[in-house]
Amino acid sequence: MCALLERQSRVQKELLTLSHEKRSVIIASDTARLGEISAREMGLIARGASIEREREKQMPRIAELLGVDGGADISAVADRAAPDEAGALRRLRRELTETMSALRDANTANRELLDAQLEYTDVMLGVMAPRQDALNNYYGGDGRTRDSGARRAGFLDGVV
Repeated sequence: MCALLERQSRVQKELLTLSHEKRSVIIASDTARLGEISAREMGLIARGASIEREREKQMPRIAELLGVDGGADISAVADRAAPDEAGALRRLRRELTETMSALRDANTANRELLDAQLEYTDVMLGVMAPRQDALNNYYGGDGRTRDSGARRAGFLDGVV
Protein backbone atom coordinates (compact mmCIF):
# COMPACT_ATOMS: atom_id res chain seq x y z
CA MET A 1 0.00 0.00 0.00
CA CYS A 2 2.80 2.43 0.88
CA ALA A 3 4.47 1.90 -2.50
CA LEU A 4 1.23 2.82 -4.31
CA LEU A 5 0.73 5.88 -2.16
CA GLU A 6 4.34 6.94 -2.76
CA ARG A 7 3.75 6.70 -6.52
CA GLN A 8 0.50 8.63 -6.19
CA SER A 9 2.25 11.30 -4.13
CA ARG A 10 4.97 11.71 -6.78
CA VAL A 11 2.32 12.12 -9.51
CA GLN A 12 0.43 14.74 -7.47
CA LYS A 13 3.65 16.66 -6.76
CA GLU A 14 4.51 16.63 -10.48
CA LEU A 15 1.04 17.99 -11.24
CA LEU A 16 1.55 20.73 -8.65
CA THR A 17 4.91 21.68 -10.20
CA LEU A 18 3.24 21.89 -13.61
CA SER A 19 0.44 24.03 -12.19
CA HIS A 20 2.98 26.50 -10.82
CA GLU A 21 4.79 26.53 -14.15
CA LYS A 22 1.47 27.02 -15.91
CA ARG A 23 0.85 30.23 -13.96
CA SER A 24 3.85 32.01 -15.50
CA VAL A 25 2.99 30.60 -18.93
CA ILE A 26 -0.56 31.96 -18.67
CA ILE A 27 0.73 35.38 -17.61
CA ALA A 28 3.15 35.38 -20.56
CA SER A 29 0.32 34.29 -22.91
CA ASP A 30 2.54 31.49 -24.23
CA THR A 31 -0.18 29.31 -25.75
CA ALA A 32 2.26 26.85 -27.32
CA ARG A 33 3.88 26.12 -23.95
CA LEU A 34 0.46 26.01 -22.29
CA GLY A 35 -0.54 23.27 -24.73
CA GLU A 36 2.61 21.30 -23.90
CA ILE A 37 1.97 21.58 -20.18
CA SER A 38 -1.66 20.53 -20.61
CA ALA A 39 -0.58 17.44 -22.55
CA ARG A 40 1.87 16.50 -19.79
CA GLU A 41 -0.87 17.06 -17.20
CA MET A 42 -3.21 14.72 -19.06
CA GLY A 43 -0.55 12.00 -19.02
CA LEU A 44 0.01 12.47 -15.28
CA ILE A 45 -3.73 12.44 -14.60
CA ALA A 46 -4.04 9.16 -16.51
CA ARG A 47 -1.12 7.71 -14.53
CA GLY A 48 -2.71 8.85 -11.25
CA ALA A 49 -6.03 7.27 -12.23
CA SER A 50 -4.26 4.01 -13.02
CA ILE A 51 -2.52 4.02 -9.61
CA GLU A 52 -5.85 4.75 -7.91
CA ARG A 53 -7.53 1.81 -9.71
CA GLU A 54 -4.68 -0.42 -8.56
CA ARG A 55 -5.07 0.82 -4.97
CA GLU A 56 -8.82 0.20 -5.10
CA LYS A 57 -8.19 -3.38 -6.26
CA GLN A 58 -5.75 -4.04 -3.42
CA MET A 59 -7.76 -2.36 -0.68
CA PRO A 60 -10.30 -5.19 -0.03
CA ARG A 61 -7.50 -7.74 0.41
CA ILE A 62 -5.56 -5.45 2.75
CA ALA A 63 -8.73 -4.62 4.70
CA GLU A 64 -9.51 -8.31 5.08
CA LEU A 65 -5.98 -9.09 6.32
CA LEU A 66 -6.18 -6.31 8.90
CA GLY A 67 -9.78 -7.02 9.86
CA VAL A 68 -11.20 -3.66 8.83
CA ASP A 69 -14.18 -2.75 6.67
CA GLY A 70 -13.55 -3.25 2.92
CA GLY A 71 -14.44 0.39 2.25
CA ALA A 72 -11.95 1.60 4.82
CA ASP A 73 -9.72 4.58 4.17
CA ILE A 74 -5.99 5.00 4.75
CA SER A 75 -6.51 6.12 8.35
CA ALA A 76 -8.46 2.96 9.23
CA VAL A 77 -5.76 0.79 7.67
CA ALA A 78 -3.03 2.76 9.49
CA ASP A 79 -4.83 2.20 12.81
CA ARG A 80 -4.47 -1.58 12.36
CA ALA A 81 -1.09 -1.72 10.60
CA ALA A 82 2.30 -2.42 12.17
CA PRO A 83 3.78 0.71 13.83
CA ASP A 84 6.38 1.47 11.13
CA GLU A 85 3.85 0.89 8.35
CA ALA A 86 1.24 2.95 10.22
CA GLY A 87 3.63 5.89 10.50
CA ALA A 88 4.43 5.74 6.78
CA LEU A 89 0.72 5.52 5.87
CA ARG A 90 -0.14 8.53 8.03
CA ARG A 91 2.77 10.54 6.58
CA LEU A 92 1.70 9.69 3.02
CA ARG A 93 -1.93 10.52 3.75
CA ARG A 94 -0.84 13.91 5.13
CA GLU A 95 1.43 14.56 2.12
CA LEU A 96 -1.30 13.64 -0.35
CA THR A 97 -3.88 15.78 1.45
CA GLU A 98 -1.55 18.80 1.53
CA THR A 99 -0.47 18.37 -2.09
CA MET A 100 -4.06 17.98 -3.30
CA SER A 101 -5.09 21.11 -1.40
CA ALA A 102 -2.19 23.10 -2.90
CA LEU A 103 -3.05 21.71 -6.34
CA ARG A 104 -6.68 22.77 -5.97
CA ASP A 105 -5.55 26.30 -4.96
CA ALA A 106 -3.08 26.52 -7.86
CA ASN A 107 -5.71 25.36 -10.34
CA THR A 108 -8.22 27.89 -9.02
CA ALA A 109 -5.64 30.69 -9.40
CA ASN A 110 -4.79 29.52 -12.93
CA ARG A 111 -8.48 29.37 -13.89
CA GLU A 112 -8.93 32.94 -12.64
CA LEU A 113 -5.90 34.09 -14.66
CA LEU A 114 -7.25 32.37 -17.78
CA ASP A 115 -10.68 33.94 -17.27
CA ALA A 116 -9.06 37.38 -16.95
CA GLN A 117 -6.98 36.77 -20.09
CA LEU A 118 -10.08 35.73 -22.04
CA GLU A 119 -12.06 38.71 -20.82
CA TYR A 120 -9.24 41.08 -21.79
CA THR A 121 -8.96 39.49 -25.23
CA ASP A 122 -12.71 39.76 -25.75
CA VAL A 123 -12.69 43.45 -24.77
CA MET A 124 -9.76 44.21 -27.07
CA LEU A 125 -11.40 42.41 -29.99
CA GLY A 126 -14.57 44.38 -29.35
CA VAL A 127 -12.66 47.66 -29.40
CA MET A 128 -10.71 46.88 -32.56
CA ALA A 129 -13.40 45.19 -34.61
CA PRO A 130 -16.83 45.42 -32.99
CA ARG A 131 -19.34 42.74 -33.73
CA GLN A 132 -22.54 43.47 -35.54
CA ASP A 133 -25.34 44.43 -33.25
CA ALA A 134 -27.56 41.35 -33.08
CA LEU A 135 -30.66 43.59 -33.23
CA ASN A 136 -29.67 44.81 -36.70
CA ASN A 137 -29.59 41.34 -38.23
CA TYR A 138 -32.77 40.14 -39.89
CA TYR A 139 -33.76 36.92 -41.56
CA GLY A 140 -34.39 37.06 -45.28
CA GLY A 141 -36.94 35.09 -47.27
CA ASP A 142 -34.40 32.29 -47.81
CA GLY A 143 -33.98 31.80 -44.04
CA ARG A 144 -30.53 33.34 -43.96
CA THR A 145 -29.63 36.40 -41.97
CA ARG A 146 -29.55 39.62 -43.88
CA ASP A 147 -27.33 42.54 -42.90
CA SER A 148 -29.27 45.75 -42.36
CA GLY A 149 -26.11 47.77 -43.00
CA ALA A 150 -25.98 49.36 -39.54
CA ARG A 151 -22.59 48.92 -37.89
CA ARG A 152 -20.50 50.74 -35.32
CA ALA A 153 -17.08 51.87 -36.40
CA GLY A 154 -14.23 50.16 -34.59
CA PHE A 155 -10.61 51.08 -34.13
CA LEU A 156 -9.66 49.13 -37.26
CA ASP A 157 -12.43 50.84 -39.26
CA GLY A 158 -11.28 54.40 -38.62
CA VAL A 159 -8.72 56.48 -40.44
CA VAL A 160 -5.45 56.54 -38.56
